[in-house]
Formats: sequence, C-alpha cells, structure tokens
Amino acid sequence: MFNVDKPQTDVGPTDGGPSGREVVVAVIGDLVGSRRATDRAGLQRTLVAALHDAGALVPARQPLAPTIGDEFQGTFSTLGAAARAALLVRLALLEAGADVRVGLGAGTAVVVDPAATPPVQDGPAWWAARRAVETAERLAASPRSRSTRTWFVDRSLDHGGPDAGGDHDDDDDGNGNGNGNGDDDGDVSAAATANAFLAIRDDVVARMSPRARRLLAHQLRGHPQQVVAHAEGVTQPAVSQALARSGALAIWRGQQLLDSHHLAHQLAHSVGHQAGRASVRQEV
Repeated sequence: MFNVDKPQTDVGPTDGGPSGREVVVAVIGDLVGSRRATDRAGLQRTLVAALHDAGALVPARQPLAPTIGDEFQGTFSTLGAAARAALLVRLALLEAGADVRVGLGAGTAVVVDPAATPPVQDGPAWWAARRAVETAERLAASPRSRSTRTWFVDRSLDHGGPDAGGDHDDDDDGNGNGNGNGDDDGDVSAAATANAFLAIRDDVVARMSPRARRLLAHQLRGHPQQVVAHAEGVTQPAVSQALARSGALAIWRGQQLLDSHHLAHQLAHSVGHQAGRASVRQEV
C-alpha cells in the first residue's frame, strides 16, 4: 500500500464496479545512485523542483510528489501523460548531473483509508508500478539494456492480490528475450508496444548531449524554436537541425503518438471491454 495525496486534476473514469476502483496509471520513481551524491540535500531540492515543473505541465490525477527517501509517486489518467511527465522529470535531473528510473503501472486503484493524511491507496496499479520500477533497475544492470530507465506493466485486468497473475509487462528475462505477452486474439499487448517506445526513448536520451536534452525539453514544453534559439545563443535553423540530428524530434513525435493513439485511452475501458468479451464467451 502506498500513501499518496488526494487527486487534484484530470479526473478520470472508474471501472464501474461496486468498489469504485479507479483505472489509472500509477508512477513510482526513484533517484539513481543518489547515495553517491556529495550534496544529497541539493539533489532532493532539484527533484522537488522537477516534480513541481512536471505537475504544472502535465495534467495528473495525483501530481508527482516525493514520498520516502529518494522515491516519488503520482497517478495519471493515461499512459501518454504518465510517460511525458516521467521524461520531463528525467531531463531535468540529467541537466543537474543526476538521473531517475521510473515504473509505470496500469490498473485499478482504491483508497483504503480516506481518513489518513494523505489517504492510503492500494491496488493493481500500484503493484504494477512497483514491479515496473524494479524491472527497470534489473534491466539497467545488464550490458544489453543498461540505458533502461523507464518500464511499463499493465495490470488493468487484474483484480487479484499483488502476487496474482495478470502481469502484461513483456519484460526481458535477462538474456534479451521478452516473454511476448499479447491478448488471446494474438494482438500485441499494450505493454509490449509501450515498452518498445520507452526502451528506444531511454537509449536515445542517454546518448544525447546536454544541449540536445535541453532542446528536447523545450520541444516537449511547446516553446517556439526562435525563443529556444535565443536562449541557447544559436540560430533557429541550428535548433531545427539539432533536434532532428539528435533524435529529439523522433522522441517528440513518438510521445505525440502515445498521447493521441488509442493506447493512451484504452486503459480506461479495458476492464469493461474484457468483461463483455468474457460474457459473450460464456453465452457461447
């Protein structure tokens, strides 16, 4: 169970069940290598500022906020919003010479103790986010996937306990082999699609120069290239060329697709959709 604040913005759907469980994308992140930092207090202040900035830019059900130690948590209504916020936080920390890893978990969440301050939440979304951040850490320990900083686990169809089945994370087995989960119609799972993008995104960001990362952050914020060029002391064509050459434009376009594609919205309807399919099968 995890303590999080009350949702403030971006009110989303529920699964329609009697429990009133909300379908969300939970986010759990932590600082990478923070114990080696010479100024831990300064690093924590940088993290708090980055979380606040992401909260001002990306609508959230529960804005990202520090919890215990080096961790931060929050919830979003869509996978696209969660992935965008995670990237903005990472870019800010990289600019400060640090880094973060983030786990994204789709599923239901329920407030089990509304009287607590903040309320205590539990549910598959949080179990999924915890497994996702642990998977990101494990993958980063392998030479084949050392650039991994973000992972997604989908438990939107799971109503069991934290160790129940229903994980659709398509994570790597440590030998470079994904488990290839898809649904029973043979479609590629939402988790596999999202993690394919996130894996490439993490690798491209890891290879970027500090200026390229700043330009990507400006692009994600929607800043005009002329304004960015003035801030960087270069020309507008130089900004455009740098965005394309570094891979920043590809990441930006991929994020736009994640924002607009049905993948970013299907989580809100997956429980009801799957329940309907199960009912049809039983009738047959």
